Amino acid sequence: MSASLLQFFLPGTVTDEGFDNASFTWTGLDPGWALLVWIALLVLILWSYRRYASRLTRTRRGTLAALRIVIVGVLLAMLAGPVLNLEIRDRTRRTLAILIDTSQSMLLADGRTEPDDLKRAAIATGKSASSPDLARLSRADLLTQLAANGSLDLWPTLQAKSDLEVFTFGKSVEARGPLFAPGQSADTEAASAFFKDLRYEQNLTAAGDALYEILNRKRGQSLAGIVVITDGASNTGAVPVDAARLAKQDGVPLYLYGVGITRPRDLAVIEVNGPQLSLLKDRSVFNTRIQATGLAGRSARLTLFANDQKVAEATVPIARDGEETVALDFVPETVGEVALKVVVDPLDGESVSENNTGSANTRVVDQKIRVLYVEGAPRWDYRYLLALLQRDRRIELQVVVTSGDPGLSSLPKSVFLDAVPEDRNRLLSFDAILIGDVNPELIGNTRMALFAEWVEQKGGGLAFLAGPDFTPSAFARTPLEPLLPVELAGSATATPHYAEPVPLKLTPAGERSPILQIADDPKANNELWSAFPGVTWTARVGRVRPAAQALLVDPNPERATRSGPLPVLALQPYGLGQVAYLGTDQTYRWRSKAAERHHTRIWGQLIQALTAGRQHDGSEFVQVKTDRARYAVGDRVVITARAADTNLIPLTDATLPGTLSIQSASAAAPQLSELRLAAQAGRPGEYRGEFVARLAGNYTFTAVRDPAALAKFEVLEPRVELSATAMNEPLLRAMADASGGRFLREEDLAGLPALVASGTADVPTFRPVNLALSPWLLGLLIVLASAEWWVRRRSELK
Repeated sequence: MSASLLQFFLPGTVTDEGFDNASFTWTGLDPGWALLVWIALLVLILWSYRRYASRLTRTRRGTLAALRIVIVGVLLAMLAGPVLNLEIRDRTRRTLAILIDTSQSMLLADGRTEPDDLKRAAIATGKSASSPDLARLSRADLLTQLAANGSLDLWPTLQAKSDLEVFTFGKSVEARGPLFAPGQSADTEAASAFFKDLRYEQNLTAAGDALYEILNRKRGQSLAGIVVITDGASNTGAVPVDAARLAKQDGVPLYLYGVGITRPRDLAVIEVNGPQLSLLKDRSVFNTRIQATGLAGRSARLTLFANDQKVAEATVPIARDGEETVALDFVPETVGEVALKVVVDPLDGESVSENNTGSANTRVVDQKIRVLYVEGAPRWDYRYLLALLQRDRRIELQVVVTSGDPGLSSLPKSVFLDAVPEDRNRLLSFDAILIGDVNPELIGNTRMALFAEWVEQKGGGLAFLAGPDFTPSAFARTPLEPLLPVELAGSATATPHYAEPVPLKLTPAGERSPILQIADDPKANNELWSAFPGVTWTARVGRVRPAAQALLVDPNPERATRSGPLPVLALQPYGLGQVAYLGTDQTYRWRSKAAERHHTRIWGQLIQALTAGRQHDGSEFVQVKTDRARYAVGDRVVITARAADTNLIPLTDATLPGTLSIQSASAAAPQLSELRLAAQAGRPGEYRGEFVARLAGNYTFTAVRDPAALAKFEVLEPRVELSATAMNEPLLRAMADASGGRFLREEDLAGLPALVASGTADVPTFRPVNLALSPWLLGLLIVLASAEWWVRRRSELK
């Protein structure tokens, strides 16, 4: 069908340019059924006129029958909903998306000393490589001067070829519209003004998330490509290379302009790691990880401050680029919360000094943590855990091995006991109890009931350490079963070993938990856990209980519960205390590749979490605590409380009101607000509240009912933007390769317009035309009906 004929019968359907392809579909009554109905009605019409209009001539009967048959056919065709689908291809200008990194790392002033780095800055700015201002030009200013560079004329040249649509990104994406506004002259002055107005304020960079969002927004549109301007410091969100692969599937190449230098001179504090609990007048070691680049042959001096008082210092030589761990000693002289800060003296030529500090917090107490460890028989995990606990000077340890050497308890200064103590006061004096793979009959129901009371009412910390013989399955129908964070399912001995080790996987709760935090940076923490050796045995249990959280799981789908992967490490509040479940006896394997310090740190943090209920601030009536001691801006803070009246009867009020105090560095007085904790259904006296921390500072939550009941914690600004100052060239090259695009440095920018695909493209549009609504078809129906009426009148038929 020609466009002119279609325009004649269906005015306004197509333009003078016509259409490229056409197809026919039905949207109403099935055409097959419509044909069968028409044939049936055709037979009926012919029979009716033959039987009841026999006095008419054959010609007249045939004329009336034919008219009626055609009218019925037209009506059935209209009911079938005939639609003509037209494909029309229009020539349109392609869009070139410009994705600009506006995170804080783009404000870094790269210390350019190498000739190649100075030449690149000269190409971008149009200045001489000997110009003195190029040595400390920030990445953001470099982009502004690049836009103003008339000799390169980058953005006007690209605009002549494609429509430039700008997006900025950091933690989130923001659409900025066209680079050159409609009616605005596309020149270097306008481009320079656009870049000068950008604000580089975002404290995280999610390059992968940004690419996914742009691809989703522009799906179905004709993109010539995406120009990504970044230093490659992607530190949160989706994997950028995965997003680049999706771009290739969508036919969208990435052109990645790497801003910055690959080897800046920098010395950064990556992490300060030490015990959250320190003993009065006892040495605590705080390990500080520093990262040096371009400073080999020099020395770094580190100073440790406790509540702004200098307490230790160390000087270490920098032999090569990379990380170094420096141990700094702290001997506390007073009890209470201590804010620790490590400062590294800036060195000449450093790119940035804002990343030369790190912080940590510790709580100083004047008594040790009393731990009782009950085990069935010596096993590998027991041996390493026992050695670890004995080395920790913060812990006063006592051990019962029900199948061990009975003579161990008689050795001088022995930590071993012959049996689990029966004395109530002695049992209640422990801060944490670890139950290994032991027969519960050897503990006894009386002691287990006392353990449950100690956890619920005294804030004790209990841990079940699974084994192939008894724990946890043998604790079914004992006084300790309700305390288990997981439901029991079958026997532990029925769980087979894996032929090959299976790496355990952090859950989202595990990624946030301070128990499993072995690096301050979440991304680095996940990478370390991914590198841990796997385990060959996990205990078969059911799902976690409603109040519990799974922190670590076995990802093997064959061992999954009905609610998801098999929990291996789970934590549950129980009354005032905490209960943990560890579903493998092979944590010792973590020592082989990840180094002993991670194994020690994880167990130390688990003990710390278990004993939090014994270290609370408040009275016997109200206790308040947070799930962590330190948060980053944007994190969700969880506050829990347990409250009772003066008769120690749990409260049943709907809320527990409190006051939240925020003392920020920039404010003279704290900011106060009301925060109500909500009662937990089915758990009298237990309350919970949460909020997102929007401001950095020192926080204190105080219960109105008992001002002595308070929880203190710290919220910090994320510092990951300054932790890696080098341009991440390997990542940007990998993204370019994955997308079928190009990685660009300043010397490649002049060729960027030639790389971008043709500025116009055939964009298909599909236009459905409903033929049932055609005026010609309606007109034909009216003419046929009128003709039939006229013939019937002439034939004197009703």
